[in-house]
Amino acid sequence: MSIFATQKHIIMKKNLIIIFTLMMIFSSCNLPEKKSSEKDHKTTELKQDATSNDYLIMATLWFQKSAECRALSYQAFNWATKMLDLHLLNLQDTLPPCVVLDIDETVLDNSPFEGKCIKTGKSYSPEFWKEWSDLAQAKAIAGALDFCKYAQSKGVEVFYVSNRKINELEASIKNLAILGFPFADKEHFFLRSAESSKKARRELIAKNQNILLLIGDNLNDFDEIFESRQNDYGFSIVDDQREEFGNRFILLPNPMYGSWEKPILNSSGNNKISKHEKRVEQIKSY
Repeated sequence: MSIFATQKHIIMKKNLIIIFTLMMIFSSCNLPEKKSSEKDHKTTELKQDATSNDYLIMATLWFQKSAECRALSYQAFNWATKMLDLHLLNLQDTLPPCVVLDIDETVLDNSPFEGKCIKTGKSYSPEFWKEWSDLAQAKAIAGALDFCKYAQSKGVEVFYVSNRKINELEASIKNLAILGFPFADKEHFFLRSAESSKKARRELIAKNQNILLLIGDNLNDFDEIFESRQNDYGFSIVDDQREEFGNRFILLPNPMYGSWEKPILNSSGNNKISKHEKRVEQIKSY
């Protein structure tokens, strides 16, 4: 081999060593970046889980599929019937008697709307909700229809006070009428116009009627004192009013939504990840 060929071979060998070394350096530099990318991907997946409507699944399943939920509804309306008879026996007010009921999750089962939220990943919005209420397809809560018919048979008027909006009036009346509820007319429906508080609407009814019972799935359906729960989630207010539960206040089960969640979510806004974190944060453990 000539001197020239030997030198060329040495140069090529050196070049190969340099190229190999550079490749190793490049690979080692990219390794942490790959690990970081995998970690970021897993974090994103966790965040996506947190932003889903999975928190509704167990609550909605319980509401739709548990016989316990159905039994509690019957229990509430069975007891409401007994208390209505008792209040009628002791009636002293000269005003005609009536009962006031909420609509959603009190006389109508809207859990299919929550099911739609779960299946589609959508959240509540007035427009999305109205798509459901306009269908007028909600079924009756167990025991509700029998109770309302019983009240009517006793000469007791039934008023429906709901935070459904005024533009849902026709569909709401239609839904109750289809199911056979008595007093399914404009005179007996008090829907939301401006404020969410039901105080003014209850007071309007009380001007001409003696309200014997208030029935709902939310404490706000009974009295405005329950509207503020910031201090201890409303526990102390419930304790103060404990004699009224089963007397004038009849409560239906609803784990899917309600005013009870407001002090928990507090300032989370519409951020689903923040809402998820706040829910987990409030859970007691050991």
